[in-house]
Amino acid sequence: MNQLASLAIRKVLLVRAPVMLAFEYFTRDIDQWWPIATHSCAKSSAKACRLECSPGGRIYEIAADDRIHLWGHVTDWQPPFHLRFAWEPDQADHIGTEVQIDFSANGRDRTRIEFLHQGWQPHQMKHYVDYRRDWDVVLIDGYQAYVRRRRL
Repeated sequence: MNQLASLAIRKVLLVRAPVMLAFEYFTRDIDQWWPIATHSCAKSSAKACRLECSPGGRIYEIAADDRIHLWGHVTDWQPPFHLRFAWEPDQADHIGTEVQIDFSANGRDRTRIEFLHQGWQPHQMKHYVDYRRDWDVVLIDGYQAYVRRRRL
């Protein structure tokens, strides 16, 4: 079996929020927590990002010049427990992978979030290594910190 076929980025987060809120913060509030200044695909600076909350919905950023840069699209939408999307932020580098996020109750007002980014191919090793680091910034410094601020 090819070792690269099983490469996946896995992250587990715990946030102090009920499942419904944790899911809404992740999806509807993405523009409030995504570190767009440092994690953008636009060649010029990006000013916002959006996630269209429905099957087939787009995930994209809006550049400073108002151009849309597609990151991917929602392939499975089951609020408030499950979200999956095709991740294709840089068409030139052929990063056609999949991100799956599962939300489950972990006590009264806590949610466990299981994050899985899979589908990596041999020619994507540099991106795989970069994304392992970058998802920590996005999920911990971005999302988890946002939930903490919202719940204060």
